[in-house]
Amino acid sequence: ELTSSILDITEETEWGWVLWEADEPAGTDVTLSVRSSDDPERMGSWSEVGWGADLGDEYPQMQGYLQYRAALQTTDEQSSPTFSSVEFHPYFHLSSPPKGGIVSTLTPTLDWEDTVLPAFDTYTVWWGTDPSFGDYNEVGGIVDSSYRIASGVSDGDVIYWRVKAVDGSSHAFWAPERDWSFTVDLDFDVELSSFAAQLADEGVLVSWSFSGEVPAGVRVLRESEGETVPLHTEALPGAATRWLDRELAWGVDYRYWLEVTTQQGVTTRFGPTEAVRLAPEALVFGMEVPYPQPAEGAVHFRCTLPDDGRVTLSVYDLSGRRVAVVVDAELAAGRHEVAWDSSAVPPGVYLYRLTAGAGALTGRLVVSR
Repeated sequence: ELTSSILDITEETEWGWVLWEADEPAGTDVTLSVRSSDDPERMGSWSEVGWGADLGDEYPQMQGYLQYRAALQTTDEQSSPTFSSVEFHPYFHLSSPPKGGIVSTLTPTLDWEDTVLPAFDTYTVWWGTDPSFGDYNEVGGIVDSSYRIASGVSDGDVIYWRVKAVDGSSHAFWAPERDWSFTVDLDFDVELSSFAAQLADEGVLVSWSFSGEVPAGVRVLRESEGETVPLHTEALPGAATRWLDRELAWGVDYRYWLEVTTQQGVTTRFGPTEAVRLAPEALVFGMEVPYPQPAEGAVHFRCTLPDDGRVTLSVYDLSGRRVAVVVDAELAAGRHEVAWDSSAVPPGVYLYRLTAGAGALTGRLVVSR
């Protein structure tokens, strides 16, 4: 038997398909088993998996750490199998129209992510109005990761759709979204012309534009690590065209959605955008000018830290006496913002000093009443 080390699957990839290479002469056999746990010190029991198995579908109990074991068997002393490699390939996902979305056309385009499966050949799409897929339209031989439905759709239809990737040996690998649908509503008058997310100096800038009717409100949502959350409590005005997302972690993939409400009160989501990631090497030690200035109450300090470590931020009067310790803690690399109540000190000019492993920065702060 060949047993692997324990893999942190949350770092390597997501649950997907398991493929391996082996040579099995007559009279020999190779079987693969996997086990997982959320505690690498206490792995679960072994489960045998077939080539191309969908771990997320067949083994939904799989958790963050994974280990595999290959068993090589022979009934002929002159023959022996060989086990070459094993690979865990992540899923590709459906993207647009989003689950539960609304489209205002009778010829909608279905989009999904490119697969990274080896020996990929074509995609096949199933679509129709039956949620159980007892009756559906099947379109195969698709090379690109999109398909436009040319006919067969009526206003008011709820369209269910699925996509599978097919390799050169006709093995099928389904996208994990098996219950996605969208509604066709020709009265939905807002059309999204552009929608993108890109890295900016202070975070990720999400921008969009519409044609047709101006919506009543817009809400930006961020997707990361399987969770989608709104970035603001109140909807933005319909005329808004951008949002800067500052509260981000380094090394994490982020995708963005746009939730749009029409003047008639109909709401749908567009997206997601392509994934963006803030690279740690982009961090430069620095501090912005505190705001507001002059300060009458709460004043906000923003800084960028290139490394994890101890950080102190203190405020001094012009005689050099320390009047406040704003931060004295271990902080992670990234951008941080902290507020300090200046109402406890008299009006005047003060100095602030930020000290971290990367150095020290000093600036002036004016407090007024």
